[in-house]
Amino acid sequence: MTKILSSLLLIILFTKSYSQDVVSSNIKSIEVLEFELIKKGSEFVKGQRLGITEYVDDYLEEYNKTGKVIATYRLFVDTEPILRATYEYNNQDLLVKMASYSVGTKKLSSTTFYMYENQNRISEEKFITEPNTVGFVNTIETYKYNTSTKDYECSRYVQNEENKEFELNNIQYFKVDNKDNVLQQLYYDPAKKENYREENYKFNSKNKIVESQLKDDVAENISNETYSYNKNGDVVKQNTETIYKDGKKYSYEYTYDYSYDKEGSWVTKKSMKNEKEPGVYYERKIVYR
Repeated sequence: MTKILSSLLLIILFTKSYSQDVVSSNIKSIEVLEFELIKKGSEFVKGQRLGITEYVDDYLEEYNKTGKVIATYRLFVDTEPILRATYEYNNQDLLVKMASYSVGTKKLSSTTFYMYENQNRISEEKFITEPNTVGFVNTIETYKYNTSTKDYECSRYVQNEENKEFELNNIQYFKVDNKDNVLQQLYYDPAKKENYREENYKFNSKNKIVESQLKDDVAENISNETYSYNKNGDVVKQNTETIYKDGKKYSYEYTYDYSYDKEGSWVTKKSMKNEKEPGVYYERKIVYR
């Protein structure tokens, strides 16, 4: 079970890292690099490049003419870009296939297939690994939609490594507003017949998240976050408070400062923790059509 949960977590993290956000149609590619943020005199400036670590993932994404990502590369310090994933779309510009590649072997490691119902809403997502791929398991996710609201649920099935049958692992319930914002997400364990994780979100008039709360029964903590934005729609302040079962609390605040190109896209970002601790200097290179 631990191996399965670890594999599922890797799948979740990967899909979150490379989400299907749509960029402006005039953008051909975006490259993001992370550097140390160091103090020089009275200012904080760019230091040495951090490179790839557990927490740093320099990347390059390429987009089609409708703003959908078509390829993602990881960017190491001393090597050429390494292909991480490719994306294929149908005639309705809906994602139908994502091929993922191993950074180490540079070979295909898994393929995700997406199917849709007649309203172009996703109905099934099938994650299939290549033979001898370590750290992942095959999964199938099926979606069911409420007929009177925009709410829906997702059932995740994990392939049993012994009998190769797909068994129900968890169910996620999504509460959605009329602007397609997810207000609540519940994770249900069918074996224990109980919820084990709850996420709640509040949005502003521009559909940006301003408050979030995560209740995690596995980690036994509650995390609350608030967000503030500038006129460009970029986060300038993020406050986080985590409360553990034993009563301990940890709070911190991140602030962000940006510079922009003539198109209004940010090209540098500085993060500071609790106003005093330098965080990361982000550099973004955008190629326009």
